[in-house]
Amino acid sequence: MKTEIDNTYNFKPSKLSRAEQLEKFPAMDKLFNKIKDDTAKYLPELRSELIAHGHNPYFYYDGSAFLLSLSDKFDDKQLIANVIIKADLEDLSPEMYTRMLNKLANDGVDVTDAALKILDNDKFSFFIPQHVFTVNQGYALTYILLPQKSMSYVDSLISIFKRSSSAAQKSILMTLWFAYNCKRGCFNK
Repeated sequence: MKTEIDNTYNFKPSKLSRAEQLEKFPAMDKLFNKIKDDTAKYLPELRSELIAHGHNPYFYYDGSAFLLSLSDKFDDKQLIANVIIKADLEDLSPEMYTRMLNKLANDGVDVTDAALKILDNDKFSFFIPQHVFTVNQGYALTYILLPQKSMSYVDSLISIFKRSSSAAQKSILMTLWFAYNCKRGCFNK
């Protein structure tokens, strides 16, 4: 399956036009239909390939989203949270990334490391037309992390604060403010 994955995911979505992206869909559909048609055989292989290093970064996102559509097992959800970090945010819809992590967090999965990845992109944001609202990096981070117990992410946010960009620091402060607890209270003094 490794070769098939590498042959299918031989592109960087952000470098392709919409038409060029659409040309890639049939090969991805073929791979996913193969897995879906025999999950007993291919789902373990998909899990192994998601864990493996060296694939195209977009595969880690797309393969994770596909696994999430097929499995409701907690272990698979934690696997997804652990491997999606290997994806390149430049190639992903910020809204889809945020929603996926929020769903996992609401299901009890620790998504802290995957959430912190958005702090590397000061322009991480998306627009929700129905609410005429732009979800900036801070709101996205808060939306992703707040479903978790604050103890799972507060220490991580505090530990990276000083070495983060000013935009990321604002996002961290916003999330800590919403996640009020004793540590956050001491940090903000």
